[in-house]
Amino acid sequence: MRGSKQAYFYVDVSKIPQEAREALVEDASMGGAQYGMRIVELIHNGPAQSPVYGVYYGEDEKKWALAQEELTFDSEEADDEVLAKASAAADAAAAAQNAADEARVSEVVEAANSKTTGKK
Repeated sequence: MRGSKQAYFYVDVSKIPQEAREALVEDASMGGAQYGMRIVELIHNGPAQSPVYGVYYGEDEKKWALAQEELTFDSEEADDEVLAKASAAADAAAAAQNAADEARVSEVVEAANSKTTGKK
């Protein structure tokens, strides 16, 4: 079975200057109508998620080329490294959430124990 070509290429936003990145991410969150970059995938780890950005071939590619000129940055198509970074970000967010949940459970258990034993 032959695989088909992916409909988009990934963009590693971490390699884009901060000011341009902010404009691109804001536009992407609204569908990418201005600059062509969109959220093409979401990496999930429990409740944590991390967006993966990309540009669809065709009209979005043209918008992307104009965005690079307008916002003055260069960007190359990114590879699977982008997915690895997004996955790591989701993992880190999930770990932080788990730690916060465990701390909250400990507080509740401690409060319940102090009510039943009368000790703090």
